[in-house]
Amino acid sequence: MAPDDQVRKNADALAKELGLDIQQAFGRFLDDMLAQVTQDQHALQAQADQAVAEAEARAEAAQAAVQAAVAQTRENVAREAAGLVARAREEAAQAQAALQADREARRGLDEEAAALRAAAEQGSLAAMERLLDAFRRLDQATTLTALIDTLAEAAASETTRSAVFVVRAREVRGWRVAGLSDAPADVRLVSVSLDAAGAIGVCVRSKARVEISPATFAAGELAFLAAEDAASGLAMPVTLGGQTAAVIYGDDGGAGGPAGWRETIEILARHASRCLEAQTAIRAAKLAPGAQKEPVGAER
Repeated sequence: MAPDDQVRKNADALAKELGLDIQQAFGRFLDDMLAQVTQDQHALQAQADQAVAEAEARAEAAQAAVQAAVAQTRENVAREAAGLVARAREEAAQAQAALQADREARRGLDEEAAALRAAAEQGSLAAMERLLDAFRRLDQATTLTALIDTLAEAAASETTRSAVFVVRAREVRGWRVAGLSDAPADVRLVSVSLDAAGAIGVCVRSKARVEISPATFAAGELAFLAAEDAASGLAMPVTLGGQTAAVIYGDDGGAGGPAGWRETIEILARHASRCLEAQTAIRAAKLAPGAQKEPVGAER
């Protein structure tokens, strides 16, 4: 039952007890009360409607804000995703370019290695041909002078810088040089005692291969052999009858020198020694018994 119906019912019951006048008076009072209640109800309803409207407005605003935030988030995510995709593509392109560059570099290295192998093989063949030609010319030399000249020419073709010295008693004398810009105009005027010849003197006395640092010739008559940029040098004796008749010197001139130049110099010196021994034996055989033996020495 609604509140106003209950009020009327209660009022009717009271009016019957109090009488008509009171009933009329109470009816007016009740009408006023009902009017006030109705007015209050309308006011409350208006407030409720206003509250609902405000709540709906706030809800709509909140929903719009949420939708805007979602849209902004989607936009940000899409933008970041696009950036990530672009960076990933760029990194993939860079990786592909690096891979291609590495492949090309490897291909270039392989081609260079193949060219070096071919050059080494060709160089080895050329070196063997030069050595064989030097052997032929040494075999054909009939005098010590020709033999030493041939040896000097062969050494010059195998090393960056070279020099040949002949031994006279306790001295070494210049014979021929190649690649030595500081050498005197006439190297045959150079004459140095074995004691002052440094590593060259050691080679003469030891009759063996001697590794030399060109920097050790910084002073003295053999200073023209010195070279700041030359890393290593070699002295090799040419022997006759167990004595050193000549010394061949070579170094890399700071450029490394041809491959295997040390071994080539040693082979040339040893073959020259064999040729010199053979020359001496042939000369001795041609001499009549008891005849004076031709002295060994470089002809001038």
